[in-house]
Amino acid sequence: LVNNLETGTLVGDFAGNGSVFVGTDGSVYVNEYGVAQSDNMGSGTRAFKVSPDGRSSIIASDLSGPVGNTVDKAGNYYFNNGNNNTSSDLMKLSVDGGQSLIATLEGFSGDILLSKDETHFYIPSWTQPLIRKVSMNGEVTVFTEDSQLSGVTGIVYGEGEDIILSNF
Repeated sequence: LVNNLETGTLVGDFAGNGSVFVGTDGSVYVNEYGVAQSDNMGSGTRAFKVSPDGRSSIIASDLSGPVGNTVDKAGNYYFNNGNNNTSSDLMKLSVDGGQSLIATLEGFSGDILLSKDETHFYIPSWTQPLIRKVSMNGEVTVFTEDSQLSGVTGIVYGEGEDIILSNF
């Protein structure tokens, strides 16, 4: 017990070791990035959904080192696939199970932040000092670029409209 918070294991012997996102229903979404290869592509091939009571299910397979994830209000799952030092693919896994490519992004992409109005994503690049803005139809623009953004992986909302980042 630390700071009056209790820690525990929701799922034991679990292959999910990538990004984590908690849906509005309390389900936890976890990618299997796997082990980094020489080009930083992960060896993992799956994405999981874990119910609040600890039941794990595979929601996507045949992936390539998935990184970053988020879920929209309709329950569609978004993730970066095929991440390596050169590029990554922003993918959508629809509630009905269909999978589609939204955009191919230059460099290794980190976590994904869905805009509050669900019209676009903010996606950091680990290999470039920038944050991209990607529309739902795949239009990619640079949201901001700064040398302090080198190696960014994590991205979440803070208070109000502030965006909080973590980097190497």
